[in-house]
Amino acid sequence: MSSEVWIRAWTALGVAAGAVYLAVLPVGHTAALRSVSYVLAFAAALALWARPSRQVLPVLAAFAVWLALACLSLLSTRDFAASVQAIENEVLRSLIVFLTFYLLSRRSATAVPVWTIAIAVGFGVLSAVAIATFFAYHEWRFNYVQPLGDYATSAITVLPLLAGHLAFRRPGAPVAALLATSIAFTLWAGLLTLSRGFWLVLICGMVLAAALSTSWGRRLGKRSIALLAVVCVAAVALAAVAAMLRGRPLVDLEPREVIYSAAIAKIPGNPFTGTGYGHETDKEWYAAAMPGTSIFHPHNIFLSYVDQMGFLGALAVVMIFGAPCWVFWRVLRGASTGEARAAALCGLVLVACVFVKNNLDFFFWQHNLWLFFAHLGIYFGAIDRALAPPRAERHQPALDARIR
Repeated sequence: MSSEVWIRAWTALGVAAGAVYLAVLPVGHTAALRSVSYVLAFAAALALWARPSRQVLPVLAAFAVWLALACLSLLSTRDFAASVQAIENEVLRSLIVFLTFYLLSRRSATAVPVWTIAIAVGFGVLSAVAIATFFAYHEWRFNYVQPLGDYATSAITVLPLLAGHLAFRRPGAPVAALLATSIAFTLWAGLLTLSRGFWLVLICGMVLAAALSTSWGRRLGKRSIALLAVVCVAAVALAAVAAMLRGRPLVDLEPREVIYSAAIAKIPGNPFTGTGYGHETDKEWYAAAMPGTSIFHPHNIFLSYVDQMGFLGALAVVMIFGAPCWVFWRVLRGASTGEARAAALCGLVLVACVFVKNNLDFFFWQHNLWLFFAHLGIYFGAIDRALAPPRAERHQPALDARIR
């Protein structure tokens, strides 16, 4: 076989395995399928390895800082084995996931459309199951569906890609109908989580997307502004409904104040290296400090990382979210292609929404962490591909056209 045939074979395998991984990642009881697809996608990415572009270097630097500070926390961890496992599962695996989806999306023109369809199908079905079980049992039940906060965080992560594909790629009617249906089911299930933060984060994302779109020549007309205002008011109303159904005011910070106060009082006890990487490494301390609450970590990403890694943990947060934002902003302001700017805009919305969500309610671990970095890799790969010099790759645009 020629090298070109092998490249096509590895690319097809990577795209297919990546699609399965993205579709099942937020679904419970899929560990075996998730692991197999993850390994196959990673193997394909290794076979297609190419040196990352300069755009990716700030993100790799962020991973290096994150890893260094997490390892430094081992000096004072409350549970060494748990911290080492958390470093492996979160930092190292997130790096592999990011590079895998970056390399594959940079290589293949069909990767992003195929993965978007896979995510729409997977998360749409998951949302439909969540809705059906809610009405069957009159409460949110998690099995294949995630717990409330986990689901809301995953939904916030996938929505920028689904909405961005619908807005910027303008796919054909079947794909557009699929995306719209998946988004509708996701929003409906999001309402059933009774999460106020879910709607407030969506408002932030929509306003940010509208503001960023004006930075590359897209003017918002009066109708667009009015529609955005109506949608934001509706989102606030839905957040108020969620708060009312939970018997709380829309703005109710009292439960968080108790958690934050406990974490702030705890941090000075080990300010330089924290109490060990892993959001529940010091579970026993929180159980003793807040008995009867079943809360074992700060529900805020800044406080959690400072608790885990000391004051420099805040630097890890700034790097994790700030590095991709800096790159996306540069691309948005200076890229020569609309495809690169669209990917940068969606990437900025993704990072902002996930950051805000995890400051309101911290779920930045395991599948939500991998999902975030998979999407981040997709955007970086799409940007590199859009900015790369044209290549002779005639078989893929035709397939891309059929998918779109």
